[in-house]
This record gives sequence, structure tokens and C-alpha cells, in this order.
Amino acid sequence: MHERLENSILLWDVPVIQKRPDQTNNWQKHSSWGNIGMFLLFWVVFSTIVPSQVHALPNDLHLHFLFNGRDLNDPTRDLQLANTRQAEFRSLAMEYGFALTEPLLSPAETLGVSGFDLGVAISLADIPENTPHWRKAVEDERPDNYLMVTRIRLRKGLPFSFEVEGSIGFINNSTSVLAGFALKWALNEGLLYFPDIGFRLSVNRLFSSRDIDVVTASMDFWVSKQFSVLGMFTVTPYAGYSLVFVRASSQVLDPTPLSFGDNEDGSTGSSNFVFKPIPNASSIGGSFGSRASFGARIVWFFTSLTMEGSVIVPHSPESGVASVAGPATVGAFNMKLSFFF
Repeated sequence: MHERLENSILLWDVPVIQKRPDQTNNWQKHSSWGNIGMFLLFWVVFSTIVPSQVHALPNDLHLHFLFNGRDLNDPTRDLQLANTRQAEFRSLAMEYGFALTEPLLSPAETLGVSGFDLGVAISLADIPENTPHWRKAVEDERPDNYLMVTRIRLRKGLPFSFEVEGSIGFINNSTSVLAGFALKWALNEGLLYFPDIGFRLSVNRLFSSRDIDVVTASMDFWVSKQFSVLGMFTVTPYAGYSLVFVRASSQVLDPTPLSFGDNEDGSTGSSNFVFKPIPNASSIGGSFGSRASFGARIVWFFTSLTMEGSVIVPHSPESGVASVAGPATVGAFNMKLSFFF
């Protein structure tokens, strides 16, 4: 009797013992794929962020190049020169801010309370490089036809369908760095026959720029719907609208940095100057733009690839000065590779 009982216990335990190595092997397979994925992720980050030549920084803005002279003998002419200078700064700052605004790059749904998402995003913003204010603002007068920003983005799910996001970004061929924060709330998510609806507030700040200080903020509203494909991966298309706000100011600028005799004396017509901040009392409404975004996310196991196109249209495209082009529409292509767990 005892032998039968012992044999039955052994027979009962054998399948359990045999399953554990398989479970361990499966875990090791997933872990090895995860290690490969994280290696590829960081390889993309460093190969994109680290410039091949440290001294080549053509995308740094130099606002003192916007100086177009002074005429102390003719106050009317001097005022016209100052207005032209200010209009060029506004157009440049608005287009620069639009290019640096944080993209959506995610569906409207949230990650859930225990969800994390870590990824690398690349944005290519089409700037009007042939306009005079862009040609003046870069040292070699040959700006790139697009502005490339690489971001490391971390998302964390919270209770009650909330989500927080932090990011740090690097502008290609520039010493400037971006930092961003966003708070997202899904008004509706997870229903079978209805799309997910999301709302987000985000803010971005430009750091380590010598001449210009830029802060962008956006209020985003978008919808998305997830579809399963062949039971192997999911595709989630989304579309959204954003109200974008740009705030920009300049440091004290020296139009003749190689000359030290005119730093204090304005009688030479080359004294230091500062641009009026944007927005100011006369141009509050001119600091806004409307963005339309369309994209899709593809999820396979723990890896997701998101691609998005967006267009930001300024609310006030006129500069107020006939000889200066106003803020232009800025389009962008954004892509993100991320791992969630």
C-alpha cells in the first residue's frame, strides 16, 4: 500500500518536474531576445546622437547675425531696421519651436498601472531653409533642409487611466539639448466597438543654447483603435489635433563679437541688443499653431514601432513687415522604436 502511494506521488510529480526546464528555456529565450533588443536600441541612440566630428555644429543658432544695422541720424529708418530685425526673430523662433515640439508617437490608450515603455524617437522637421532669417541664423549660411531631433522617451502608466512621460532630446549637429514632460489621460479605452480617446498636456524646454531660449507646450486630443493581424501582431492607427504654443526669448546679443570697443558705447551704431520676447503684449495670438497628426503603431511581442506624420500651421502667418516672410508651416516625420514591459 505504501509502495503504491509512493509510486503515485512520484508519477504525479514527474510531469511537474519535467515542465520546469521548458519554462526556464522559454524565459531564457525571451530574455535573450530582450537583451538583443536593448543592445540594438542603445546602438541606435549612440550612433545617432554622438556626432562624427565634435567641432561640426552647424545647427547652432547665432542670433547676432540677424542684426541689420542702425541709423542713429534717422529715427524712422532706425525703427524700420529694428522692426525688420524683430520680425525675422519671430519667424525664426516660431519655426524653430514648431520643429522642436514633442510629437504624439503613441495611440490614445494608456499603458496600465504597471506598464513601462522605453524607446528612442527620431523626428525630421522640414524647415524653410531658403528664407533669409534661417540663412542668417547659422554660421555658414547653409542650413539643413530639415532639423533632426533624437529623443529618449520613457512612459509610465498610472491609476485611473493616467500616464506620465519624460524625454530628453538632442538636436543633430547642435550643442542644444531638449527636456520634456507630459501628462496623459485616456477618456475612453479598451472598449470593443468604440475607439480610444486620449488627452495630453506636454511641455518642452531648450537648454544649453547660447543665444535663444525656447519653451513649447501643446494640448493634444486624439483617437485610436487597435486591430489584430493574423493573431501575430497588432496595428493601431491614430489621428489627432494639437494646439501648440511657443515662447521664445533671446540673450543679450553683440552684433560685432570680434570688436570690444563698442560693447558699452552705442554711438557707433553697433551696441548690444535684445529681441523682444515672444509672445509680447502686441503678439500674444501670434505664438500659437495648430497641428494635425496621423500615425500607426505596430506591436510584436514586447517591441513596438510607431510612425507618424504631422503638420503645424501658424495661426498668424504674417510677419507685419513686407520684406520679411512670416512663420511658415512646418511638417515632420516621426518614428519611434520602443520596448514595453
